[in-house]
Amino acid sequence: MTPTATVPAHVLPHRTSTQLLNIARASLAEAADIRPPGLRYASAHLAALRAAAAVLAARTPAVANGRRHLTSVWGFLAEVAPELSGWAGHFADTSSTRAAAEAGIPRAVTGDEADDMLRVAREFLTVVETTLGVPAPQPSGTAGALPADADRLRVLLAAIDNSLRNGSYMTGGNLAFEMLCDLLGVDRDRLDFTPTWAASLRDDPEGDR
Repeated sequence: MTPTATVPAHVLPHRTSTQLLNIARASLAEAADIRPPGLRYASAHLAALRAAAAVLAARTPAVANGRRHLTSVWGFLAEVAPELSGWAGHFADTSSTRAAAEAGIPRAVTGDEADDMLRVAREFLTVVETTLGVPAPQPSGTAGALPADADRLRVLLAAIDNSLRNGSYMTGGNLAFEMLCDLLGVDRDRLDFTPTWAASLRDDPEGDR
């Protein structure tokens, strides 16, 4: 049986893994809006650090009196989650760049380097969520992100589609509808709408109109 890795109590975060993942997601969202490359780089790197801390919080028991040769979160991450050792090595190697960026050293990182760090940090967060078995939240406004009453929404889209198809002059409306379908991940050609009154006529052609 493989022994369970332990981490000194003072290294473990004082938040749950779920809290840390939520903070990491929020930090990445904020980093994307930061214009100075140095701050964007540092914020993205910090978000990755919080994701790593989430793994430690979820996987490792603390030892109150342990003095270990490892001193960084990245070092402990590689030990308790060997499958993430490559990621740990990357972020450990770039920690000095993050420190320089946080210190405000001019030209510590370029815009492209900051964008790359943001991309890598996002990928790392996704890997961590998968490793911990935590489903990544669906951001609003992404393809396939239908609300709980998805059936009602589909009926509404079908009704709009029916109306637009009967008024080909409504170019703007058709374009808006196509964009809405794309946003929601709905295949327009698979929509089907039959109004209640039309169904009644079909079932009882001689009925009251």
